[in-house]
Amino acid sequence: MGLPIKIFETNDKKYLFDGLSFDLYEIEDEESLEEYLANYKAENMDKDENPNNRALRKVVINTSNECNLHCKYCYAEGGSYGRQCSKMEIQTFDRIINDLKLQGITEIGVFSFFGGEPLMNFPLIKYGIPKILEDFTVKNFEVVTNGTRLTEEIIYFF
Repeated sequence: MGLPIKIFETNDKKYLFDGLSFDLYEIEDEESLEEYLANYKAENMDKDENPNNRALRKVVINTSNECNLHCKYCYAEGGSYGRQCSKMEIQTFDRIINDLKLQGITEIGVFSFFGGEPLMNFPLIKYGIPKILEDFTVKNFEVVTNGTRLTEEIIYFF
């Protein structure tokens, strides 16, 4: 497996994007780049090169590309991202989970429910979390929400 790193240039400067931490670094000189890459390999390559390591740092699924707010400033065009609004179906979710299992994944650092407003498809989240825990060790779940759809049932479930 290659390094999850992207190096690019813009405005006469060179940058490194770390795909594991999602950090962006300005590269001041080639020596600092080589030092960063050497440290990165020492810290991460054993994990990445080990065929028994079947862990993903993060999985993000878009449970609903609908949103109940439709903010004018929303970069996602009200959650639809310029497409027809829809909610993920259980069959689609099951295919995602089965695909992860087929890849041999056993651990997930963060499993994230995203949208639009993911709580507009709470039944899928409620179905999905126990299903995920049947096959994977998950360190943390997250829901990226505007909070307006929270109910006692949802709060109790989380």
